[in-house]
Amino acid sequence: MHKLLALSALATTLAFATQATAKTYPHPPAGVSINIPDTWKVDGDDNTLTCESPSGAIHMFFTSVPARKADAAVAALEKLIRTHVKKLKTGKEHAITVNGMQGAVIDGTGVLEGHAVEVSALALAAPTGQYILAFGVALKGKAKAEKPASLRILKGLKPLPKKKAKAAKKKKRRGAK
Repeated sequence: MHKLLALSALATTLAFATQATAKTYPHPPAGVSINIPDTWKVDGDDNTLTCESPSGAIHMFFTSVPARKADAAVAALEKLIRTHVKKLKTGKEHAITVNGMQGAVIDGTGVLEGHAVEVSALALAAPTGQYILAFGVALKGKAKAEKPASLRILKGLKPLPKKKAKAAKKKKRRGAK
C-alpha cells in the first residue's frame, strides 16, 4: 500500500514538474487575459497577439474590436484567412462559451503555402462590449502533439477581474500621456 501511495505521489509530482509554465497577457480594452505557454513564440502590439507553437506547426492570432465594428471585423478576418488559406472549406458555425463569454466558432480545412491545414475561427463577446476575434492554423498531421496546448490557450482566455481591468486601463492611460 505504501509503495502504491509513493508511486502515486511521484507520478503526480512528475506530471506537475513537466508541465510548461505560461505567461499571462492581459488586454484591458477587452477586459480579458490569455495564458500562453513559455515555450511558444509570442509577438504583438496593443491590440493584437500572435503565437506560434515550438515546432511551428500551429499559429494563432488574437485581436479585439468594438462591438459596433464586429461584423466588419469578422468579414475582414474571413478575407484575411481566405487570402492566405486556399481551397478553404468550412463546416457549420456553432455556439461556444469560454469562461462565461458567449461566441461562435467555425472550423475548416484548406491549403497554406502548399501545406494541408486545419483552420479554426472564433468570435467571443468580451466583458467590456468588445469582441475577441481569433483564428488558428495547424499543419495537418504535424500538430497533433501540440493541439492540447493550443486548446489550453483558448480555454485560458478569461475575463480580467474588474479591479485588475480598471487598474490596467488606468495605468495604460497614464503611460500614454
